Amino acid sequence: MTTSVTRSTATKVIIPVTAATVTGKKQSRFGESEIMIPRDRNGDYEPKIVKKYETTSNQLEEQIIAMYARGMSPRDIEDHIKDIYGVEISPTTVSKGTDKIMPLISEWRSRPLERVYPIVYLDAIHFKVRKDNRIRPTASWALTWKA
Repeated sequence: MTTSVTRSTATKVIIPVTAATVTGKKQSRFGESEIMIPRDRNGDYEPKIVKKYETTSNQLEEQIIAMYARGMSPRDIEDHIKDIYGVEISPTTVSKGTDKIMPLISEWRSRPLERVYPIVYLDAIHFKVRKDNRIRPTASWALTWKA
């Protein structure tokens, strides 16, 4: 059994390829991808990420970007995707996927800042208060703000 990887401008999907495969094109947010889907005699092969007869796939790309935005490294994302879906993707694939949003990140980082940002502080201290012959926890709240 060999492994074939195809990639256009979207996410690379690694699928084991047997002698009989079907090539399909899937449209994603980042462009069109070509994937090779193995065929079997009984037709019981069920893809995990790009479902049968789907023409678009944004689920995996969105998850990769969300994990990257939360601070996960490409290696951590690779391990996480493998644990969840049982699909192997390379750290290079993750990096290439996240590189597509780098212009947006750079634009956001270089945006002009407001002169004043309001800040609200909310704090509470909890006391045990006796009321009606019962002891109940009660919170005393403090709210301050700065502009």
